Amino acid sequence: MLFAAASLTSLPPAIDVVADRATPTEVVSRFVPRLPRLSSPPIDALPIHDKEAPRTDEDRAWSEFNHHISGIFVLTMGSWGCWRAAARAGPATGRSSSSAWPPS
Repeated sequence: MLFAAASLTSLPPAIDVVADRATPTEVVSRFVPRLPRLSSPPIDALPIHDKEAPRTDEDRAWSEFNHHISGIFVLTMGSWGCWRAAARAGPATGRSSSSAWPPS
């Protein structure tokens, strides 16, 4: 909690930040439904040695690729966890099978 509060209070109010503000068109373009990006741009296209380089379309493509792959992993693990919990709970009649309870 302390770190979250320190992080949030160290940021200026959004109204004061005018540089790098997204235009309404950019915001709307981010919310258009599309298939996830499952291919990354070539590593040669990324400015990995220059930390002060401006963001490029390749940077955004790399970020989207990482985000989508992470999302697939989270959905897979969440689905697997729900499936495991349902398998351990036993039949829907309220009685559990001897192999499912108690959990080992």
